Amino acid sequence: MGLCLPPLKKYSLEEESLSLSEAHIHLKGDSLFMLRRNPSQDGLRFQQFIELLKSPIPFVRGKLDCEFILNMYEGIYEPVVAPRFAYTAKPNSGHILIPDSHCFEAERKVSLLKNADVPFSSKKRGAIFGGSDTGARHADGWTMRSLVSATYKNSPLIKSKLTYLDNDTEKRLAGKVNVVEIYSPPIGLEEQLGYQVVLNINGNSTSWERLLWAMASNSLCVFVKPFDGEEMYSWYYPLMESLGICPYVEFDRLEEFILANDFSSDYWQNKIAEQKIFAEFVSSLDTQAKFLANTLTEYNNVWNA
Repeated sequence: MGLCLPPLKKYSLEEESLSLSEAHIHLKGDSLFMLRRNPSQDGLRFQQFIELLKSPIPFVRGKLDCEFILNMYEGIYEPVVAPRFAYTAKPNSGHILIPDSHCFEAERKVSLLKNADVPFSSKKRGAIFGGSDTGARHADGWTMRSLVSATYKNSPLIKSKLTYLDNDTEKRLAGKVNVVEIYSPPIGLEEQLGYQVVLNINGNSTSWERLLWAMASNSLCVFVKPFDGEEMYSWYYPLMESLGICPYVEFDRLEEFILANDFSSDYWQNKIAEQKIFAEFVSSLDTQAKFLANTLTEYNNVWNA
């Protein structure tokens, strides 16, 4: 897999302030040293990063001696000088995307589908989404997830529900929609796999493992196109987009898209097959370990140049 790295150069990291959930790291040989950290740093995510880091060590054993700033938050929203190692960031931001700490869950869910999924011929015509009310909050109160759920609350073809409400959801959406109509308890994997189309809608950042298990299923994964300026990338997005395997559809054209297409056709069945191959490859811990090893090696070369 080719690297999707931005142009790199060495920065003086000691001068960089650390924002929410960031740590200044020194990798030397097989050892990791935390030089500085933001007090808000998420301890669980840092431990998950330690586990993630173990996977590429065999590929780079004894070769690394470099420093970087790791951002473990759901995106980077404050201006910084030095690029961060990050799980998710805006496209063309200059940050260095790496596999995220949800990789173990992604591989687990993808492997579960081999026994949990049903044949496409058994699936219901229509699309489904279930997720928390997270994401960019517009001036009018909507998030993309709440907007999709409200737009299609009476649709016979699209089931989109908020399965977790933020403290301010009802206040933000007051006068726009009755929140009861767009809320649901968590929707199980079995129910979601019963639909021909599984929707992916960004929350605060990319949807972590959801996009991968949806593409690994026998359903078609459709990406609800973010509004301009709200796009977020994970490490594999440039490759996914270059292959054109995941259709992007505007939120207000979803029903039109479903009505206009026969997803049992050869075209869409081939697209589903391509998604499955891609998701199984990308979710593999071996693939992610090699990608992370290549990224660390490339960065280490610049750091020590």
